[in-house]
Amino acid sequence: AEETVAEEETVAEEETVAEEETVAEEGAVAEEEMVAEEETIAAEETIAEEESVTEEETVAEADAVAEDETVAAEETVAEDETDAAEETVAEEEPVAEEETVA
Repeated sequence: AEETVAEEETVAEEETVAEEETVAEEGAVAEEEMVAEEETIAAEETIAEEESVTEEETVAEADAVAEDETVAAEETVAEDETDAAEETVAEEEPVAEEETVA
């Protein structure tokens, strides 16, 4: 009878230990999954942020280029208009002199 009690106690103890190990293992797995999920989310957020920044930089660059091109075009037009005005004045001056002489 004493052996049976001792045997039953050993079995119960082994079952308790096995159960505790299973619970600990499940907890560790759940924790690892949570950490992995958090790392994945953080990585995705970082990627999204980097893509957003890259997009904003691209837009800013494109705007800057467009602005430079617009300024350059406006300067070219202004130069052309100035040249045309100077040529017109230069053409009119000899005509005015000729009229005065006549």
